[in-house]
Amino acid sequence: MPTYRTRVVIPFLCAFGTVFACSGAEPAGSGPGAENPTAKSDSAGDVPDATSAEGGGSPDVAAPDAFSDSTSLDATSLGDAQVVGDATLDADGAGATDGAAVDAAKDSALADAGDAGPQCADAGQKVCGNQCVPLDDPSTGCSANTCTPCALPNATAACSAGACRRDACVDKFLDCNTLANDGCEVDSLTSLAHCGDCDQLCRTFCKEGSCAPESPTAHLPDSQSALCTNGAAFVACPAAGQPYAGQDGNFTANKPTYAKIGGTVYDPVSGLMWEQAFAAGPFTRDEAKARCDELNKAPFAGYSDWRFPTPFEALTLVDSSRNLGLSPAVFSGQQQNTGIWTSGVEPGLGLGYMLGLNWNVMILRSITQSSPASSLCVRGSLVNGGFTVAASGNVVVDSRTSLKWQRAMAPSTYTWAQALAYCSGLAIDGAGGYRLPSYKELWSIVDTTKASPAVDTALFPGTPTGSMWTSSPVTGNPNKAQVVETENGRANLFDQLQTASFPIRCVSGG
Repeated sequence: MPTYRTRVVIPFLCAFGTVFACSGAEPAGSGPGAENPTAKSDSAGDVPDATSAEGGGSPDVAAPDAFSDSTSLDATSLGDAQVVGDATLDADGAGATDGAAVDAAKDSALADAGDAGPQCADAGQKVCGNQCVPLDDPSTGCSANTCTPCALPNATAACSAGACRRDACVDKFLDCNTLANDGCEVDSLTSLAHCGDCDQLCRTFCKEGSCAPESPTAHLPDSQSALCTNGAAFVACPAAGQPYAGQDGNFTANKPTYAKIGGTVYDPVSGLMWEQAFAAGPFTRDEAKARCDELNKAPFAGYSDWRFPTPFEALTLVDSSRNLGLSPAVFSGQQQNTGIWTSGVEPGLGLGYMLGLNWNVMILRSITQSSPASSLCVRGSLVNGGFTVAASGNVVVDSRTSLKWQRAMAPSTYTWAQALAYCSGLAIDGAGGYRLPSYKELWSIVDTTKASPAVDTALFPGTPTGSMWTSSPVTGNPNKAQVVETENGRANLFDQLQTASFPIRCVSGG
């Protein structure tokens, strides 16, 4: 019967679960100095391993055996797999040469638990910052693979089924789409579709969480232009007192806040409700008008007062920050290089007014009524009211827009830069704050029922039958600006070189 002797390496290797070493003993005749009938030379040289079953000698240096690994028993170390000819690295007990695949598998099985990083004993925890945290903690991302805190818009977060979910809405916000993973998307103080409550629909506009009466604000929607130019290139808008100060881009007020409701778009600034989608076309002017009449037969969106927009109402929609003219996020189905038919008709000429889109400058012009264009119908009205001449006779107040106009024309004609400077320095009846009007502002005093000029000269004496400067640069052309032209019985919006000279009328307020 064979005799056994203990070996000091056994307790250490046993800690790693090796089958052979954990037997606690080894056969006599297999220790150092004993003859091993299966021993063969290492492929790297005839030096037997001192700590393996091969016998005495010095340990492997270039390729340590799996049984000799002491701290990193993992597959990524230089292990047995690299010593293909090692006959005595018999970890599987078969007595034959262990190949690369066998040794690699043995090394992998003996991998240190520490190589994978810290581990949590509790299955309901994960490691964040070298400590174990619960999987239901939103401050560490619930059960996500990362430790990034849950962040949901306008809401506090909680964990549900291991994922970040809305816990509660904050401040004035509501969660009306019932999606728990996108926070609280509705501002209940201003939302027409969810005014104060997810089930509260306002047909007019929402104020402080309550549906307000059907009357818009007395303001003109901003042109939304952020462009400023120095006459040669687009630049940051200059400060007051600097050359070219007072451009359209210097002033931002009454930005439209469109609300999409059931196929319509409502603007509480203007008080107008529009179709949300352009109709497939194109249409002649008569065909476009017939479309609006057809909407009233259904009626569309529950309303039976759809109609053609006036030229000025169409102009309130223009977003000068984009070439297309109208925001595609608000209005769908826009057609490039076309326009919107309006109700305006030139006196005596029979031409119809169309708002042109996607021509860098928004051209409001008159064309033959058989020309092709798009159709977009509207309902509602701007603020009721009109023009009032101040007691001094020097200022005209527009109650629809809250604008105050210089009643008389400026005393001369000006280049665009000169016009900006003149209005910025103007004071009337002791009050300053005047500016060159934007194209929307100047068009607001146009009366398309009148001709040569298309302005009420009783209110605004001295108005020329030519062009007048606006403060609005032309998108894509830093050396041009827009003018309103009232000559030859028509009122058109065009662009001109800034070095040209035209008359002006200044404005304040709004």
